[in-house]
Amino acid sequence: MNIYLASPFFKGFQTKRVERMAEILRAKGHEVFVPMEHQNKHLEFGSYAWRKATWQSDVDAIERADAVYAIVSDGNYSDDGTAWEIGYAHAKGKPILIFNENGEEPVNLMISDSLTTYITTWDALIALKDEFSFDLPKMEYTGEVV
Repeated sequence: MNIYLASPFFKGFQTKRVERMAEILRAKGHEVFVPMEHQNKHLEFGSYAWRKATWQSDVDAIERADAVYAIVSDGNYSDDGTAWEIGYAHAKGKPILIFNENGEEPVNLMISDSLTTYITTWDALIALKDEFSFDLPKMEYTGEVV
């Protein structure tokens, strides 16, 4: 399966979560697009050319993805880019898995009602069957929303 991995990756602990999830998914045989691995380093960061190339690369990767997995473990609001990627994936009819280690905290309504699968532990991620192909198991978020 081709997975787009959406997540903030601006702080060290965020980067470590992204790397861990990508490693788990790749070990299961999935192709994983991680935006932080595709930052167009040949272009000046923040320049018009960099912005256009990076945005298009991410959009193209979501288009190609069979599913989008998103890490939203930094409170009910993760970050603008991750929220946009989830919304775009939902509009394109892609299955969406939300991983939230802080499962006790409320989730934003626009995220909770866009997702296909909601998990809160690494063990749950590891336990997902590889055979589900394009059909993520329906595991709704039933907690409080904000």
